[in-house]
Amino acid sequence: MFLKSLFPLIPVFQRLGADDLLQRCLEARTKNANESLLSCIWNKYPKEKFLTKRKISIAVCEAVSEYNFKHTYTTSHRQSKLELSPGSTTLQLAKRRDDRANQQRQK
Repeated sequence: MFLKSLFPLIPVFQRLGADDLLQRCLEARTKNANESLLSCIWNKYPKEKFLTKRKISIAVCEAVSEYNFKHTYTTSHRQSKLELSPGSTTLQLAKRRDDRANQQRQK
């Protein structure tokens, strides 16, 4: 009876132990995109702080926008919607954040 309950786990175990997956793990190419997006969200608003539903929604929207469209576009688009012009320093900082994110993704 015990062995029958383990039978569905055997294919999963074999896939996890496959040489091609282990090779990708050695090259650090198994990073999940969802984990990276969640990291962006929690960097903006840490889990340790209580947040209202509205603030969480804003954090998720900002993180998704920055993850998909980069910091420079998100910053300039957000400020143009508020009828503000982004300053050169703001755009330089956003560009630096984009460059840093690109370097981390390439690792």
